[in-house]
Amino acid sequence: MENGRVSVAPAPVHSNTEDLVFGLLRQTQHLNDRLSRLEERFEANLKASLSQADSNDLIELRLHSARLAAELSRVTVELRSEIDDLARSRSLAERNNRMAERTHALSEVDAPPIAAPANTDVINLTERRARQSTGWQPITDE
Repeated sequence: MENGRVSVAPAPVHSNTEDLVFGLLRQTQHLNDRLSRLEERFEANLKASLSQADSNDLIELRLHSARLAAELSRVTVELRSEIDDLARSRSLAERNNRMAERTHALSEVDAPPIAAPANTDVINLTERRARQSTGWQPITDE
């Protein structure tokens, strides 16, 4: 191949036309094979160029990524809001339970004692005076 041209061997001089026909047949098959290989290479190059990403594909990919990121952000905000709502309702329920327990415990403490002790040396810790005292105080006979 010189300067982009294919060199073709000159046809040999044949004495027999049958040899000439077979020679032309071989050259035709050879050319047909080369054309087939060129067509295959051309189709492979065409497929490769179509499968490669171009600027439009890149823009579509970036747009799709941006949409996914926006959707993820929206879902994250919604989930955080739901978690906050659940936490508030749970803490409110726990607070109400603690208040109910405290009022129940206070109502039991404020109830009159079941039986007064016979011994006067014993201090009733449920009395307000005993609970409100600061530190040790002697027992006074009142």
